[in-house]
Amino acid sequence: MDMALQAKLLRFLQTGTVRRIGDVQMRSVNVRIICATHRDPYKAVADRRFREDLFYRLHVLPIFVPPLRVRKEDVLVLANRFSAVLCQRRGKSLHKLFFSI
Repeated sequence: MDMALQAKLLRFLQTGTVRRIGDVQMRSVNVRIICATHRDPYKAVADRRFREDLFYRLHVLPIFVPPLRVRKEDVLVLANRFSAVLCQRRGKSLHKLFFSI
């Protein structure tokens, strides 16, 4: 993320206000932010590619989820779920698929 955009995001998180495009009035908002990355955020801060103050503002409740390649038992569950959603969107009937690896 560009450093200028990081500064704007940090300002938003600190003030809790936004201004709509073309508007002259600031509006107060109540939001929760969920962030995810596949990169090491500590390394990005150390390399000065990510603002340290923004990192600590976002780093409130860290949750580590191992990559899917490590959680092989989840692959079948996800494949079945995505297949069911896709069939429902396309109007196809699906009782239950059982994929095997």
